Amino acid sequence: MQILKLILFILLVILVVTFVLQNQWIIMQKFSVGYGLWETTEIRLFYMLLFMFFFGFFLSACCYVIKYNKLKRILSQNKRQIAQMEKELVSLRNLPITENEEEEKTSLETV
Repeated sequence: MQILKLILFILLVILVVTFVLQNQWIIMQKFSVGYGLWETTEIRLFYMLLFMFFFGFFLSACCYVIKYNKLKRILSQNKRQIAQMEKELVSLRNLPITENEEEEKTSLETV
């Protein structure tokens, strides 16, 4: 499976590189971004794409860290609950059995 992922990643890189090489004039063009009365200075499309790539990577990494911490917290809660249940199980195993057996015999005899 990892080999397949690696092959797909290499093919994607080759596809992107060939696309960029064939369309260099688009990347080298300058443009400005405006919102209402506010407008940026002219910047190259390449820099904007690079910025957006790293911005998306940063947002994805933040979401991953938040999810990872949430799952880690849930895991530690579950481990504590399991430890508590194991202690309870051990204490229940150490209870004397004779009282319960006598009650079961009397209940079976009455039926």
